[in-house]
Amino acid sequence: GDLEAGWAAFEHRWRKKSNAGKRPELPFPEWRGEPLQGRSILVFAEQGLGDIVQFSRYLPLLQDRGADVGFLVSNRVHKILGASFPGIRFFNDVQQVHTTSFDFSCAMMSLPLHFKTRLDSIPGDVPYLKSSQERVAHWRSRIGEQGFKVGICWQGNPFVAIDAGRSFPLEAFAPLAAIPGVRFISLQKNEGVEQLKQCPFAIETLVTPPMDPAE
Repeated sequence: GDLEAGWAAFEHRWRKKSNAGKRPELPFPEWRGEPLQGRSILVFAEQGLGDIVQFSRYLPLLQDRGADVGFLVSNRVHKILGASFPGIRFFNDVQQVHTTSFDFSCAMMSLPLHFKTRLDSIPGDVPYLKSSQERVAHWRSRIGEQGFKVGICWQGNPFVAIDAGRSFPLEAFAPLAAIPGVRFISLQKNEGVEQLKQCPFAIETLVTPPMDPAE
């Protein structure tokens, strides 16, 4: 529970050999909590998509301090983050960043340190992610309103060490699938989809074409 000491210790991640090269070369000074009113800051994503989902909640806090915020992050999440956090500029690669200028830069997962996050001050304005009304209407029509709908994934990226502690067989959902009224809908992509062929319970798949090729 000692988050303040924990965030400070977490800065040592940049000393790990496995993180070498993961920090983009940026010409802007590192933000360490300075006033942001009327200034600009570029946040850059690090680690996986799950961490981006978790820590993107800090972006509005920068806006609340009066900052013009940019976010260097994979374009795979630009649409969902753009709908969730209006006014933020999104960049897909460092080359795009060099066409503009910022007063500061900051690693996404260093934001809790500089906001002095404690157990009682974790940003809790949830849900903080949303989709466009058009997409909501599209998938509501596709999925329907009936039943208790549960989207599930069971397999992460098998080529990273952390996956050993987070993936599990699809069949492990069987007891929950037996609950009356539950609809399981597969959100699995890439590795793990082959388990659908031997799934011991009813599960739906989203097989219609996406709204656009980037989805």
